[in-house]
Amino acid sequence: MSGMPGQPPGWQSNVTCTRCRGEDYEQTWDRELEGQARGRLLRRIAEFDATAGYEAATLGDPDVRNTRWGRTACEAVAACELDDRARAGLMFFGPTGIGKTFAGFAVCNAVAEKFGADQVRFVSEEALLGGDVAPWELRGRLQAWLRGASVILIDDIGVATRRSDQIQSAWKELCGQIAGHQGPLIIVGTTNRQGWDGDVGLAAWMGAQSTSRLRQWTEDCTTGWVDRRTDTVHERWRDQLTRTPEQ
Repeated sequence: MSGMPGQPPGWQSNVTCTRCRGEDYEQTWDRELEGQARGRLLRRIAEFDATAGYEAATLGDPDVRNTRWGRTACEAVAACELDDRARAGLMFFGPTGIGKTFAGFAVCNAVAEKFGADQVRFVSEEALLGGDVAPWELRGRLQAWLRGASVILIDDIGVATRRSDQIQSAWKELCGQIAGHQGPLIIVGTTNRQGWDGDVGLAAWMGAQSTSRLRQWTEDCTTGWVDRRTDTVHERWRDQLTRTPEQ
């Protein structure tokens, strides 16, 4: 084929027939589908936040690999590769502006590389569980959102505008669906709440049962206490986060 009379060198790259190009059809089709999925993921990221650069977040950055959360994230991805019933993840604590959401997207992008871009889910707690969702619609909404996922990122936990009892009921439903999810799943959350316990902790927000499940599935992590936009050091957060090494 390469010596076909009348055809210039490299002519195979200008035709669409994979057999003529000497390529495997199934591999070519898989690459095309994943390319389309990657395009959809990039559009979803842009809709979430078009200016933050989340599409470039990666666990491969040396500065990330040397952090506790980076190592924990890599271990979570590896666990889900080995066990199709695995539940693993990270809960990022810390003040606004320290890169919690960026870190969450680094995990999402790593999962996209391993499992496929269409298996990535991310949303703010407000958008997922907020007051615009009727209580009787919540179960179906969560089922549809979780279907086919290998990683979920729930951003800004602890601020959804809904009655406290409804928030706790919603988290109970979500954790029940995570437990029954088909296939491995990495759970990532970000929050400005200072830990799990206390009157303003996550346990008071989402309820004891949901807290128990999430603490089984996730590791407590942080990306620090310095606002990356203003270089402001959050002293109160530093004091709390350095009680046990997090980085």
